[in-house]
Amino acid sequence: MEKITPVLQIISYLVCAAALALWVVARIRGKKTAAQTVLAESGFDAWFSAHSGTVYKAAFAVILLVAALTRLWLLGDIPYGLNQDEASIAYDSFAIGNYGYDRNGYHLPVYPIAHGDGHGPLYTYMSIPIIRLLGLSVFSARLTNALLSVAASVFMYLLLKRLTQSRPAALIGFAVAATAPVLIMSARWAHDSTPGPSLFVIGIYLFIRAAESQKTLSYGLTAAFFALICYSYGPAAFVVAPFLVLTCVYLLCHKKIKVLQLLISGAAFLAIIAPLALFMHREALGLPAINAFISFPRFTVSRASGVLRDTISLGSFWSGITKMIFQPNDFIYNTAPGFGTTYLFTAPVIICGAAVLIVKTKIKEYSHYIFIAAYCVSAVFLCGIIEQNVNRISIVFPAVIILIALAAYEIAKRSRLLALALCLCAAVSFAGFSAYYFGDGYKKDMGNEFFVSFGDAVEYAAEKTDGTIYVSNTSHNIPHVSVLFFTETPPAEFYETVKYYNPNGEWRWAESFGRFVFYGGYFAPLQAYPTGVYIVHNSEIGLFDPEVFGTERFENYSVMYPAEVG
Repeated sequence: MEKITPVLQIISYLVCAAALALWVVARIRGKKTAAQTVLAESGFDAWFSAHSGTVYKAAFAVILLVAALTRLWLLGDIPYGLNQDEASIAYDSFAIGNYGYDRNGYHLPVYPIAHGDGHGPLYTYMSIPIIRLLGLSVFSARLTNALLSVAASVFMYLLLKRLTQSRPAALIGFAVAATAPVLIMSARWAHDSTPGPSLFVIGIYLFIRAAESQKTLSYGLTAAFFALICYSYGPAAFVVAPFLVLTCVYLLCHKKIKVLQLLISGAAFLAIIAPLALFMHREALGLPAINAFISFPRFTVSRASGVLRDTISLGSFWSGITKMIFQPNDFIYNTAPGFGTTYLFTAPVIICGAAVLIVKTKIKEYSHYIFIAAYCVSAVFLCGIIEQNVNRISIVFPAVIILIALAAYEIAKRSRLLALALCLCAAVSFAGFSAYYFGDGYKKDMGNEFFVSFGDAVEYAAEKTDGTIYVSNTSHNIPHVSVLFFTETPPAEFYETVKYYNPNGEWRWAESFGRFVFYGGYFAPLQAYPTGVYIVHNSEIGLFDPEVFGTERFENYSVMYPAEVG
């Protein structure tokens, strides 16, 4: 596939260049009347309507099936293993849902502090019903996010239908959203940032519907929904805030929202965001934690310094723009090498889509396109102020999907041949990505990223002995969280017995809790091994005397146990 990718990029550039040439020639010649131009531009829609009915419904059903399969199939197995942040969020969902407390002993925390620097609370609380229903597992930890992503794909269709007043354009956006690598990959693991893209698509759709109805209740509910998005992940607020300011000013100027409605909506926004704002205010003032019916914990260290840029320049904004357009490789759990976030061949399509958006966004007369323009501006703002990786800026990628859909629709209206070429590029890319991501290639490349088979080792060790279990720190990131996940340890047992190597650290590493002891690595190198049961990476097996220890080996991790235990 890596050999095919440059060919697809070249074809895409040629397709977009041809489409732009057609548009420029039509503009320069200017021989068509306004009525003829309208007829020409609606020709694709007219053709589609003439061939719609069963075909349209079938296309919608097929795309929905693709969206569901790419997000739900083998969800518990791909990505391979379990990320430490997934384990952390899911365990707190399990603890709060079953006991009312998180692993740090806080009752219904406004913002769970997790390792010490916190996880966005929205996904923690959203996951509680499914984890209560299905139990704690890799599948249940990811299922809420995957279902939300499927729903958001449908909302992408609804959003583009309202935006363009065209079912073909909506179907194009639906198909792009269903097959885009960045949305598929972010839907299949349970980081606190991963619901962001889905929530923002739904939010924009609700906002457009509110602007159409101009009802106070619709505006208020939309404002409350955007306030909830701020609970998903810290950087989300840096998209929500400029987006709401830009759109509300525009709506006021075009008398689509009254001052009183704006004030009521603002009150709804503030009411929902008040607990989060109070939590952050207490953090800034260094006030002590409050553990009550609704708790206000304290971070051990604020992570803002590690996420926000130290200096902001035009170069940082440009870096964000190029990351969205040209799609360099990122962490293996964020991008598939050689495919990019929306497929590498889409780079010129995105640029064309931005041009289409600029033309269609009206300042002097009202246009729904302002919502997308404001979203794009807010996305660039976010990319400029934070240290970027794909999951940190995942909330911006639906804007890229929309630009692709707008450009592809304009190309389809002008040339079916060019549209067919783009469809071919997309089909080949999607086939290659699917074969890689759902096949052995991705499993192999994931390697130790998500600590494959660690859970198997934990479960085996827990059955092997009722005594102390020693867990190596050297090849796992914060392993005690994964131990909590796979053993389903009651939170009280953890927070009453845990000892940390670095209790005031940004990422706290447990020294021990219950019957588990964590050793090795940076914090506690162990020179002599007492007889006991160990969970180690396979690369550490050679440290143990085979005459003293037996071995139960899994894919990446092993359990070492006294030979006489057998």
